[in-house]
Amino acid sequence: MNNSTSINSNKVHVQSSFLVFDDYHFAELKDLSPESIKLTAKNVSDNSKKHVNDNRKKLKKTTALNRIASTLGVKGGFASYSKVYEDEILPFMDKHNLVKKDDLFTFRYAKLGMPVKKISYQQISERLFFNGGKIPKKIFTGYNFPFDNTFSDGHYLVNASEIKEIRDFGIERKTVFAKSLTDKDLLIAEKFRDATIEDLPFGCGNRKVIDLVIGKYSFDLDSGFNLIGDLLVEPNNYGVELQLYSPKDYDCEIEPYIATKACELFGERIREFSEGWLEIISFNDNLIFLKGANGEYDFVFKNMRDKPFVFNYHNGALKLKDLPTCINDYDFARWYYFNYQGQRELDEHHAEQLHYQSGGTASNYPDYSLLEAFYVENETYPPKSYINSASTPVLNEFKAVANTNIFVTDLVTIAEFEEFIKANTEYYKYRKESFPGEKKKEKQQE
Repeated sequence: MNNSTSINSNKVHVQSSFLVFDDYHFAELKDLSPESIKLTAKNVSDNSKKHVNDNRKKLKKTTALNRIASTLGVKGGFASYSKVYEDEILPFMDKHNLVKKDDLFTFRYAKLGMPVKKISYQQISERLFFNGGKIPKKIFTGYNFPFDNTFSDGHYLVNASEIKEIRDFGIERKTVFAKSLTDKDLLIAEKFRDATIEDLPFGCGNRKVIDLVIGKYSFDLDSGFNLIGDLLVEPNNYGVELQLYSPKDYDCEIEPYIATKACELFGERIREFSEGWLEIISFNDNLIFLKGANGEYDFVFKNMRDKPFVFNYHNGALKLKDLPTCINDYDFARWYYFNYQGQRELDEHHAEQLHYQSGGTASNYPDYSLLEAFYVENETYPPKSYINSASTPVLNEFKAVANTNIFVTDLVTIAEFEEFIKANTEYYKYRKESFPGEKKKEKQQE
């Protein structure tokens, strides 16, 4: 297959990983070489000096270097790391033919109608290091799987068009949810699995009947496309685990049945390919390499993060100093990023299940983090307590709203707000736009 068929061939990039340090610092790690680690340590140390406060202390470069070495499972600090890299890591990579660091997560050959969720580095790291079970031999990310010649567009070929050759095999549109119709499709896939329908319209070429059946149910695969169960790992010991949730008294078995059967057929089919699968190769207890079919590789380490942490409230919408008091969900977000270690995807799954199994519904879904409530219930997260009452002294003339934990100020006039802007010129620099192009428009009017 050539790259001309890939919708992502020009967008392939290697994702960076992030380490967490004490005192709420984090740093980006792009490579395992000592030079890259020195640069990472320098960056986090320099950055720590710019953001010193009661919670975030300065971080020495030597401390950062030793922490990185320890995170990667190397004893003796960075003084030992350079020797370990030359004498152990590089020979290990050569032995396993790990020749080119590459993006092993982006679907390269996919069109429409595929699972919308992409497996991430952090998902894999937490599945491998915090799941509690044996480390799998392989994992499916779909990075170079031939979706375009198998399942892509299958939903539209079957459900949104009238193609005689498809109907001749008995494959009907998915107009209703019914176990009997799904069972019929499974029998068709089994009976005609090697049969091929040629010259399909819309540039879809030739497709096997089994792939058209799977494509028909492509949107049902989304709930099973995770690392909670074993659909995407080998060996597949525990099968499919769906991320579908419903109230305890809600009597509906059809949707989970259809999704499970579709995922099982999908899992059976992808195991006939070498493409899309990564070999899992452990270097030590903290560092694991992921290997593609042609020597492409990447690595994950214990307690890694996919993204940087945004320190301001609500993903940067407000600075903390703009708030009248500390907001508890910010404290939880910070704890969740820097302090918690575990398989977050599994925790979220259990939190959802517990909510509905305990009599919860969509209508009484908490207005705060369900995951936070789950950790509090399990005594994993100790929430901070804030005393909010009418008698509590609050700066800047904030006043308590009766029977709530909300503090507000009196309304201000436009003239007063203009005076505030003059006195706080930095406000507009970090405040998010109310509408796209607002700041550009203001500049033009200056």
